[in-house]
Order: sequence, then C-alpha cells, then structure tokens
Amino acid sequence: MGPAPGWRPGAGGGPEARPGQRRDPPRPMKPPLPQKICAACGRPFAWRRKWARDWEQVRFCSEACRSGRYAKAKEKHRKGA
Repeated sequence: MGPAPGWRPGAGGGPEARPGQRRDPPRPMKPPLPQKICAACGRPFAWRRKWARDWEQVRFCSEACRSGRYAKAKEKHRKGA
C-alpha cells in the first residue's frame, strides 16, 4: 500500500518529521480564562462560552448550586441524616 493521497516528503512537519526536515513552530499558550467563586459552594469556576453574553451576572457554578440543591444537601449532611 502506498502513501496517503496528497502526501509528499517533507510536508507538514509534525512529530514524525525526520532530522533535517522543517518542523512547525510551537503554538503559543492560550491565556487563562477568567474565574469566579460560586456563591453557593465557594468553589472556583471558569468562564464558559455559553456565559459570554452575561458573564457579569453569573454567580453559580452549576444548575444544582443555582437551584439550592447543593445547599440543601450540605445542610442535610451537617445534621447527620
């Protein structure tokens, strides 16, 4: 079986490049995403694309924290039930 269609020697330059062949330059690191602390559980959570329009109003890390389920479970655990 021959090489893949469109393949030619020296093209690309990924990790399989032979010594002396061109390699692609390393990609720059992405900047860190903004973070907030959840108002219900106190854990940090990062920006998500779905929150892009209203990031300033986002206060909770999950639907469970937003609806109060997390607080109810935490309280139940403290009581020993």
